[in-house]
Amino acid sequence: MSTRMAGDTFYSTLTGDGDTARNYREGNWAKGQYDADALAKKFGLDRSKEGRGDGHIWGMNPDGTETYLGYADFGLASNSELIKAHARQMNPEEVNHSSSGEDLSSHGDIKGALLNLWNAGAGTGTPETVAYEYSDKVAKAKAGKAAFEETILPYQGDYIMGRKTTNPADDYLSNYKLKLEDYKKPRDISQIDGPVNNPQEEEAAVAGFGDDGSTASDLDCDRDRDRYYS
Repeated sequence: MSTRMAGDTFYSTLTGDGDTARNYREGNWAKGQYDADALAKKFGLDRSKEGRGDGHIWGMNPDGTETYLGYADFGLASNSELIKAHARQMNPEEVNHSSSGEDLSSHGDIKGALLNLWNAGAGTGTPETVAYEYSDKVAKAKAGKAAFEETILPYQGDYIMGRKTTNPADDYLSNYKLKLEDYKKPRDISQIDGPVNNPQEEEAAVAGFGDDGSTASDLDCDRDRDRYYS
């Protein structure tokens, strides 16, 4: 079920004398025995279509988000468990329906009783972290740059002098594929080193490297080595 942000509001920071602030602050709400799914199953709440207004129950999580608990039919006013739950969270001016033997008298009574029985846990409505990705072109360019700087640049002399006997093109491509796989992974915005929505600047930062990861000069170490020994 979806959630709605309510800002960085925690129960302990809620102020005012209203029932909502008081009940969250004092632990009368969101500290019960049922999570959202169990509560809906227990009392037949309809969670298929979110709404606001009478009958629609929203609970606030400890992290300040909201969780939709479902629509409560007014027929629940006669439920004995809810009548008892209402008495545990009512304000002194309300009718104690439990001691008077009466049904609950409003949607608000039902809401208060359900919130008394609901357990928010650690905050099931925490928004998901948004993942960002480099564009395909930028990912390839960055992978090419990283592979060149790691595989070729430090060892140009070794390739030319024959101290490295492996094929530099094969070494480069193997590293490039690994780098490309990494640069294509979703990542947190803090791991994006440039404006996400402005790939031109990212491309400028890796200018000189083509879409296939090759450098602008198309360095051919085999050719340079042959030329050196000729």
